[in-house]
Amino acid sequence: MPLVSPDWSNILAALKPSGWHYLAVAVASAVLLFAPESFLGVLGVREFVASQRQWVGLALLASLPLALFSGIKWRVEEATRKRRKEEEERDRIREEARREEERLDQLEGVLRNLGDDEWDVVNDFLDANAGTRRYRIEHGAVQGLVAKGVLFRPHQMTTDPRHLNYGMNTWVSEMLRKKPHLQRRRS
Repeated sequence: MPLVSPDWSNILAALKPSGWHYLAVAVASAVLLFAPESFLGVLGVREFVASQRQWVGLALLASLPLALFSGIKWRVEEATRKRRKEEEERDRIREEARREEERLDQLEGVLRNLGDDEWDVVNDFLDANAGTRRYRIEHGAVQGLVAKGVLFRPHQMTTDPRHLNYGMNTWVSEMLRKKPHLQRRRS
């Protein structure tokens, strides 16, 4: 059976004193130094404190600054972690806004590049304020708008094989509401 060697880094990390250990030593040594003699007698440490008073005092003087420093260090690390998390969140929001702006620019480009016959179809939808309209299957402008993502074919059966229902994507009307100068009409 092979021997398993212990992972000393984990063992040493567990034994490394933390701020709470220093605070416990500081509180214990302060109690031993400043408690009344009767209390120390009840605890049974009166003779120990009397003979080792200088070492208990040294433990207090050494552990109190270490406990304070550990507390300050922990607080700074927490503040740094919180600030880093807020910065990451801000960066994520900026990136989402940038992507949304790119998407809107692409959609605006689609509308800017529509031909007059395609605008006639879009204006039919807008004038009728309709969610869907019926067009012939071979209507070229409608098929071009489907290819560009302006219109879509709802998934439904039709009784007329020469005509299909088409719907206009919501981004088109939203974009034209925000930027009405994009809309073109034939005179």
